[in-house]
Amino acid sequence: MMQAQMEKLIMGLLVQAFEGQVASPLVFILDALDECSNQDHITGLIVLLLYLLRDVRPKINVKIMVTGRPEAHIRGKFMSPTLESISSISHLHDIDRSIVGSNIRLYLDHHLNQIKYKMLPGMASWPQEGDMDALVHMADGLFIYALAQMEKLIMGPLQAFDEQVASSLVLILN
Repeated sequence: MMQAQMEKLIMGLLVQAFEGQVASPLVFILDALDECSNQDHITGLIVLLLYLLRDVRPKINVKIMVTGRPEAHIRGKFMSPTLESISSISHLHDIDRSIVGSNIRLYLDHHLNQIKYKMLPGMASWPQEGDMDALVHMADGLFIYALAQMEKLIMGPLQAFDEQVASSLVLILN
């Protein structure tokens, strides 16, 4: 029953909507799979998604990213002989740190520029030249750190005065 629903409601609609139209892959992220309590349901979902993906891929460019802790039952399913040829496992800690740092820099640059143009339009020199390098270094490869600092920067000053944004970045860096 679940397979029929997935085929009709998800994969069928994807093919209808995007067949032959998408050059870049459509990426679906299934996050925190390791937090589901029923291991049989998790492994069944993995198998179903991968087989449906295999059948749909010739029609549309689609990928599914599954994130979570490397629980044995999940990792084992991806490494099984039937699924190993249509899936791959990547570990976050295996990604080159310079790539992660570059992605964090892009994230920070985007958000700091949004803050600058929306809240500090008269401050052409904000953030200062070394601020971005310092933030990327402090993040040490952790997106969650960069996210937390941007939230701190935005949420604190929004409740007071916009001018405090500039000084908040100094506080974060110190």
